[in-house]
Amino acid sequence: MSKQKQLRVKEAVGVAQHARQVDRESGVIRMVQICGPLSRNGRNYAAALDSAVGLYEGVKVNIDHGFAPGEERSFLAGFGVLRNVKRQGDALYGDLHFLKSHQLAELVCERAERFPETFGLSHDADIDGYVDDAGVFQVTKIIAVRSVDLVGEPATARGIFESERTGMKTTIGERIASLDATAYPARDAVLAKLQELEIDGEPILERPWEEGDQTPGEALATNFRTLVIAALDAQESADVIHAICKTLEQLQSGEAVDSPQAVEESRRNQILATLREVTRRLDFLERDQWAASVLESAGMPSDSPLRQQLRTLTTRAEMEAFVDASDLGPALAPIAGGEISIWESNAPDGESLHRTREQMYAAWGIGSK
Repeated sequence: MSKQKQLRVKEAVGVAQHARQVDRESGVIRMVQICGPLSRNGRNYAAALDSAVGLYEGVKVNIDHGFAPGEERSFLAGFGVLRNVKRQGDALYGDLHFLKSHQLAELVCERAERFPETFGLSHDADIDGYVDDAGVFQVTKIIAVRSVDLVGEPATARGIFESERTGMKTTIGERIASLDATAYPARDAVLAKLQELEIDGEPILERPWEEGDQTPGEALATNFRTLVIAALDAQESADVIHAICKTLEQLQSGEAVDSPQAVEESRRNQILATLREVTRRLDFLERDQWAASVLESAGMPSDSPLRQQLRTLTTRAEMEAFVDASDLGPALAPIAGGEISIWESNAPDGESLHRTREQMYAAWGIGSK
């Protein structure tokens, strides 16, 4: 065995799969892989993981890091901390609690959701170990962890998450959930539908996803074909088989499918809009009738141009006050004769007044027609 060595290292050790774990409201990216069995530089951490759990709890997470020992960091480099660290399978996982106010918070969240394979975690740590006969550095102990950093060179091609089901196949549910919602807008509706379906007593979403040398679209078709064959073999009902085929069609269509909740909300909004329109029309008709009645009570024709102006008032009392406050008099009526309509009214001293249509329009405060 080679001689034991102690090293200070800064190397990528954490990786990713999908972004169902991004919780913007709480400021948490859950279950990120902090340290896997192999680093990007080929060091084997498998034997040191159990004893290192406590070292990563509460450790600061920064944006990027340099590789000069003892270098000072910018204040803005601080992004968050790791919590709830634990070992699952052959790696350490934890929740990355980040500052929601950090200027790069949205960028990190979007990148985790859309391109998780393009960045990962790298630690600044002291380690003990030795180089075995095959030339691999076997880490026997992680002595100290100074920080864990988000970097653009993840340990593997998978990114900032890793499957919680280490060593196990991806499920149908996990694979569909990992689809880009922009490219597959019906994704969530399909997941909700498949949640209700079983084949031979086993939930469809928990059945294994078969990977292969195929495009994403071909892989979808292959796996759904497998589901249909399994449903036929299990003698499931035609409804189950039809639902499987329908969900594949929805995924491939590229069109969004409204959830039952969204459909119900839309229907409720349509009903409310109709009720508001009916209420508006009833209110208009009621005010129009008030205006006609007020005009007739004042001795004016109900089809007077003043009717349109009175309709803008909200109550009958306001309409009556408007007419009483004017100098139009209580007995305004059209007088026949001549090419220009003439109205007669009584002045306050009882003297009879004659006005042309234009004069009356001006008195009412409306433009001539």
